[in-house]
Amino acid sequence: MELVAAGQQEAVNTAIRMLTDLYLQGHQSSYAKKLQSLPIWELKSHSRGGSKGGTRIYFYFRTNGDAVIINAEVKAGDTPSASLLKEATLVAMTDQERK
Repeated sequence: MELVAAGQQEAVNTAIRMLTDLYLQGHQSSYAKKLQSLPIWELKSHSRGGSKGGTRIYFYFRTNGDAVIINAEVKAGDTPSASLLKEATLVAMTDQERK
């Protein structure tokens, strides 16, 4: 809702498109990218050559194959937010330790 209010409807549309693809394709989603040395993945809008920009969704896969969405961001450039990566990593590690 905040993104729409801020005039970011295209970013919301991109996020919906990427999440739909993740739901339908799982690990094979064309937007999904495993982040090296971290227990998390990202959906990245330009990883497929489609919508350019900084729409990113951070998530991880549970051992049963379910994707757990943690957070998202929309920003210019190609550098992810360090604070969001840290948060996503902590959430994923905490969930994995519970098992």
